[in-house]
Amino acid sequence: MWELIVPHLTLAAFPDKLFQLPREMPLLWAVGLILYPILSVYPQELLFRTAFFRRYHALFPRTLTKVERQFPGALYRTQIPDDAAEKITTV
Repeated sequence: MWELIVPHLTLAAFPDKLFQLPREMPLLWAVGLILYPILSVYPQELLFRTAFFRRYHALFPRTLTKVERQFPGALYRTQIPDDAAEKITTV
């Protein structure tokens, strides 16, 4: 919902500021678009997926998918041990 409201409020209050970063610093904007998923989203996925599946393991029984049968170990849930992920996520 906010993703619809904030641009309109910005356009109404500060029309010159809307899309200022891509207009004035396109290289920084592009680098941010590329690095954000790599440095923020993916590590969070690795940490929280382990905690999620550990907590709700009864709801998600472990069955091998077609890809996992063809490539054993390729899609292991995470490379972080369960106890380490649990310690990191209980901050």
